[in-house]
Order: sequence, then structure tokens, then C-alpha cells
Amino acid sequence: MRLFIILTVLLGQSAALGQPVFKNGFEQAGILPLSSTFLGGSQNERVQGAVVLADGSLLVAMDAPAFAPDGFAPRLLAGSAVDSPTLLLLLTEDASQVLSAARLPGTVNDLALDGNDTIYAACREGGLVALSPELDEVFWQVPEMDADRVSVSTTGRVAVLDNALNDAGTTAARAGTVHVFSPQGDLLGQWPGRHKTYDLAISAAGDQVVVTGFRQTSGPSGNPVQIAYLRALNFSGALLWSNYDWTGQQVDDPAAGGTGPTNNMADTRGVRVSFGADGMLYAAFMAAGGNHIFRYAPRDLFSPSPIVGGDAFHEFFNTRSEHKTFLARFDPANGDYLVGQQLVNRLSNGRGNTITLDRGGDIQADRFGRVYVFANAASGSPITLEPLPSGSYTGGSVLLVLSNDFADRELVTRYTPDADARTLALREFGGATRIVAGGGSDDQLFGLRSLQPDFGGGDRDGALLLLEGQ
Repeated sequence: MRLFIILTVLLGQSAALGQPVFKNGFEQAGILPLSSTFLGGSQNERVQGAVVLADGSLLVAMDAPAFAPDGFAPRLLAGSAVDSPTLLLLLTEDASQVLSAARLPGTVNDLALDGNDTIYAACREGGLVALSPELDEVFWQVPEMDADRVSVSTTGRVAVLDNALNDAGTTAARAGTVHVFSPQGDLLGQWPGRHKTYDLAISAAGDQVVVTGFRQTSGPSGNPVQIAYLRALNFSGALLWSNYDWTGQQVDDPAAGGTGPTNNMADTRGVRVSFGADGMLYAAFMAAGGNHIFRYAPRDLFSPSPIVGGDAFHEFFNTRSEHKTFLARFDPANGDYLVGQQLVNRLSNGRGNTITLDRGGDIQADRFGRVYVFANAASGSPITLEPLPSGSYTGGSVLLVLSNDFADRELVTRYTPDADARTLALREFGGATRIVAGGGSDDQLFGLRSLQPDFGGGDRDGALLLLEGQ
């Protein structure tokens, strides 16, 4: 099987075309970079969403209030203006040309695609917009919402998280509201979010919506604690199953009046959730300590839950309150926990360090159950392929590929020393998988057949990197 990887990311080193150090490192993993490019002008821009269309072309959603590629005057759709922040770019399959550009109202935060290649853009204060893949027609829009996250089924049912997130999705502050729409834009159901809501995903059939987030509470000890949840509801909002979501008393130290088996007072958050191409449910959680709730079954705190573990990057020893990651696969029919793995960075002295998705990034899985994680990391990532100079700062926007059983890190690489991962999506093409991921970049980039070879200015650009794997 050939694995094609398209990454909308930021890179951390300026390099000439085909620089041997970068290219040879990827060759060792059977992956070759094909092109990479800046996307941005003189202000601050960021890629917030990207998808691969049925014909292989790439659609990129940017927060880019004053940027447009040379020669393109973006169409103004859905009541947008020339200075509206949201910019959509349709690129050729090899990212060498811009095919179309359009502006939407508001500030884009997420992008989704249905089985007919209808595009759904969550534009925060600009609401939700459904439009054609050619970027020339708006099918319907819901302007009267603050659309933070969007997910769509293959049948065209659309789930939207409204008025829940701050700062382009990096910090969950409110419960928000979940809305479900028909393919024609008719409201099928809505219900309040729970506590502090981070993300949602609708199943391929459109028969359930899974939401994740956390509650801020405290235990009998009086110490504050954040407790993650993962819940599935039907499109009218009726609860199908619920995982974690313990009370403060249940997770606190039994000696302080807690009713669980041990002290489970490490802060936890549910931060990303998606349905994989294999039909399973995948979730990424933040855990701020080793005494976290994921050591136990999601509905029984007295039943230890197996975690794959492995080397020092998969075990939470010698850690403190830095934000680490727990990844898991669930059966979407009943929420049963199937397999889980931990991730932590390591400093040279052995101490744990941050790798997290609660500031952006995503988790996806292909039809074989291989897991792809785009995360933000501090120094000490377990790099297997390093595009930056040996011995340089080992944090930034990190792509991780885990084997189906969560045991092996098949790939860990990064593209910038600045952590600004935002989006990740997969699309299957017969025997191949194409992947698109995105975020923001500083003024350093590995340039290769670039659509825009030079940094546009400001503090940040978006960027696009195209790779092909065997």
C-alpha cells in the first residue's frame, strides 16, 4: 500500500530545494517531501482547516484578513466583505496552483466535508456556511451563531458546536450549544453542551454525536480539579452513553474523603474526538499528571484499565503538572474502551515535558486503525525523523503516527520549533491514504517547489507541505 501524506504545516528551517539532510531522513521512513509553501501576507495568518476533495484537490481555510494570492480577487460569499478574515483557497492536487479563492464572514475555526464534497465552514461570529467545492455557491448558512467546531456525516447531517470556545478553539470556557442540521440546513435538534465543551464528532451514518470536554470542580480536600468526559447523544440530544465525567468526590484522595480507589486528582480534559475511517471512535485527552482517571475503566473507577505503555515516552513517571496526552479507541456503539496509550515528552534530564492537543491539533485514524496525531509540544519530543538541525530545540508542531495496536511510533516528526498545530484530516483513495494538516508558521520554512517561496510578513504565516509515502 502506498501512503500519500499532505501536511498543511509550518516548518522550522530554511533550506534549499531537496536539501539532503531533510530528504534523506524522510527516505528512511519511505516518505518523500514533494512541495512546501508559505501561505500568508504582511499580517498574521494561520491555517485553521483543510480537507482533500474527491478529485484530489486541496481546500484550505485560513484566518487571513488581508491576504490573497497574486492574481486572485477572492469571491465574496455569504455576506462577506473584502476585509473579512476567513479566506478559502482551492489548490491543485500538487499544491502548485490556486484554482479558486473566496471570503466568508467571521473568523474560520474549523472545516468539514460531506460525502458529496459539500464544504462546511465554522466561522465563529460569522456562523456556519455550507458551500460548493468550487467556492462559487452558498447552499445555506446559519449566521446567528458563534460556530466553533463542525463535523459532518457521509449522509450530510451536520453537527455544530456553538459559543463554547475562546481564542480560535485553544481554550474551552463555556458549555456552548450543540446543533444538528439536515443536509438542507433544517434544524434537526439542539441541546446545551456540558460544563466546558471542546469538540464534537458526528458518526458516518449521522445517528449519534459524540462530545468531549471537562468540568471544573473540586474534591472534599478543597483542591480544584478538571475532570474529562466523553458522551454520545442521538440527534435529538438523548444520552446514549457516557464515559468518565466523575464527580470531584469520586476522584479525590480517599484519605481526604474521596470515594474512588486512589487519588485521581490530576487535571484532565477531553480535547479532540473523531470517527476513524475504520468506523471506530478516537479521542485525545489532556492529563496533567500520572494520577489520572484514564488508569481506570471509563464507567468503573474500581476497574483498572489497560494502557499499552512502552518506553519512557509512553509512561508517566517523573512528571509534574505539564500537559501530557492520553489517546484512546472506543466502540461507538456503546462507548466501551478498546485500547489506550499515553504520550509525554522527555527533557535531557529525564523529566517529563508537554505534548498536548488542548491548544490545537487533531486526531484521526485510517481504515486500518493506524492513528495520526497532530500535536503541540515543548522540548523533548521522541523524534524519529528530524527536519531541523541536530541538537536544536525538540518541540513544536509534531506529527505522530501510531500503529493499529498503539504500541509502535511509526513516525514522529516536526516542522517548526513553534507549537501551532491546528488541523488534521484524512481521505482514502483506494489503496492510499491522503492526509492534510495545518497551523501557523514563523518566518522559517523548508522550501520545495513553493507556490509562495517567501515569508509574507507579520509574526506568522500559514504553510503547506506535500509528502508522498510508500
